[in-house]
Amino acid sequence: MLTQFLHGLIADADLLPVTLTRMPEKYLDGIRAQAIDKFRIAAGNEIRFLSKEENIEFTFEMSEISGATDVFGADINKPGGSIDVYYGWFYHEKINLKPGINKVIISYPFRFKNDKNWYSGNFNPNVCRLLLRGTSIKLVSMPDDLEPAPKEDVPKLTYVAYGTSITQGTCASCSTHEYPSHVARILGTNVINLGVGGAAYCETPIAEYIANELEWDFASVEISVNMLNQGQTIEQFKTAATNFIKIIANKHSDKPIFCISVFPYFGDWGLEGKIPSTALAYRDVLKEICSTLEFNNVHYIHGPDILKDITGLKTDLIHPSDLGMIEISQNLAKIFKEKLTL
Repeated sequence: MLTQFLHGLIADADLLPVTLTRMPEKYLDGIRAQAIDKFRIAAGNEIRFLSKEENIEFTFEMSEISGATDVFGADINKPGGSIDVYYGWFYHEKINLKPGINKVIISYPFRFKNDKNWYSGNFNPNVCRLLLRGTSIKLVSMPDDLEPAPKEDVPKLTYVAYGTSITQGTCASCSTHEYPSHVARILGTNVINLGVGGAAYCETPIAEYIANELEWDFASVEISVNMLNQGQTIEQFKTAATNFIKIIANKHSDKPIFCISVFPYFGDWGLEGKIPSTALAYRDVLKEICSTLEFNNVHYIHGPDILKDITGLKTDLIHPSDLGMIEISQNLAKIFKEKLTL
């Protein structure tokens, strides 16, 4: 089955060609249109497999429409995308994808020799990982003789991250510079990225998907500069955020859930337009939610505490650059580690 090769990706059919998304259609039906568009972007989630062949050929089809937009809907990247190829934790190469049909040949690292006796880490370096980014992507063809990666060859724990374009990694230069991926690398876990640029509205179907269908061990929700900048009142945010967190925590009261408040951004320096609330108010409300809900596994994280150097932002003063992503991930990993059994 195709699904045995997918991590954090969903195929709406088991026969190729098939469009790869990050959420089943039955959940997409109940959320806003911009969120649907973003969940049809791979956002660093991956195809994993084992192969003994020296060259492995895939065919992908990339959408002609750009899938990367800022919170105001403006294009950030051109149409197309990329594949960051890893073998276990080892970086192999980056392959750029243009709009339309792309034939991709993955070469096997000649020094690995198809055994793992020389490496004692928790990710078998013979597991090839294709981390996909860019516009909507369709898997057109893949070899018939690939083997799925067995559980003993991949990390045991899985981290799921929901949030804005910052979580999605819109402005990161590669998949592993998205902070969820970097956190996973530091802690030695899998990651599923559910960042939804410009549309992180704490929608109920998304919480239900995380609660009822995904397999994970700890989670973070980064909420939500999208709601703040797009005019949602503090009462609207409080209602949506409370419901979102409760749905997940009710089903997973034994798993750590980290709630990350708004990172430093232009609104903190009085550069925003007229909006009905403030970043400070959003942060205070999220902290209140975490402290008043009757769940010991729900933890508040103050966004400005994990991105202290504001030069880690791009010049739009909202999206972290690679340097900002690294600072966020290093600080998050320290906080997560205190609550996890690794």
